[in-house]
Amino acid sequence: MDKPNSNYYINMKGLQQILFATLLIGAIILNSCTQSHQQVIAAQPGEFQKTLPLGNTEYSIELPDSFRIEEANGKEGQLGFSIIPLNENSNMHGFIELLKGNPHLVDGQTKKEVFCRSVLNGESVTWTIYKTETDYLYAESSEVGELSATAASKDKNEVELLIRIISTLKMQD
Repeated sequence: MDKPNSNYYINMKGLQQILFATLLIGAIILNSCTQSHQQVIAAQPGEFQKTLPLGNTEYSIELPDSFRIEEANGKEGQLGFSIIPLNENSNMHGFIELLKGNPHLVDGQTKKEVFCRSVLNGESVTWTIYKTETDYLYAESSEVGELSATAASKDKNEVELLIRIISTLKMQD
């Protein structure tokens, strides 16, 4: 029986390495493209008229004159702040939770997709948006430590406005 050609084995091993490297690079590029195509929502410097502290915490947030902040304490001891428009006819609502309680669960029958990226206290977060059967849009951020946020409205532009407001959250100087 003839001895196998060692060049054949070297070439096959080289082809396997090239194929593996190509697949790995393709996966990295695909992942990068997916993240880079997510819309980034951020407030422009000076976009909002006032900077307010969040209660007695070390955080502050920038707001347009047409919004107010209201402290909300949960039953499990969590601390949160509602972002509420002054227009009582508006259906939009934002919320920042500083200390975690039980999460708000969205009905499993809703449509869900990754919506955008923004910052929360200087950290990059991903927002997932849910569309309910009644066409209400509910977006929630990924968590940054004990921080998380939500934005809700029937209008996508209003959800984006709330996310821009929330993106101004930062530790006070």
